[in-house]
Amino acid sequence: MKTFLAVMLLSCVALAQDEAAIAKAKAACGPDDVSFSVKTSEGSHPAATVEPGKALVYVVGQDPACSSCGKVARIGLDGTWAGAIDFGSYTSFTVEPGEHHLCTNWQSFFAGPKKPED
Repeated sequence: MKTFLAVMLLSCVALAQDEAAIAKAKAACGPDDVSFSVKTSEGSHPAATVEPGKALVYVVGQDPACSSCGKVARIGLDGTWAGAIDFGSYTSFTVEPGEHHLCTNWQSFFAGPKKPED
């Protein structure tokens, strides 16, 4: 009986989720309907320039088991998409000083870049 109660108690704790924390984390991402197409260039590493008073952020896609497998991860910052990476690639962008919330989100294999509407 004690084992059963311990399992039930641990299950309740494991299943309890802080809805406010989840909503805050999702708020760092951009809209769900945005898709990216990532193109990489071998050997091309442009020099990043940083405006005075800003910070340079690098996001690197690294998964040894899935190098260049076509998985795209969208990068969100403070509620808007800042870009996307494929595994084995990277991106960089500048940010203003202060607190920021960064998000990464898998892009569906079935999603492609949206065609502009005329």
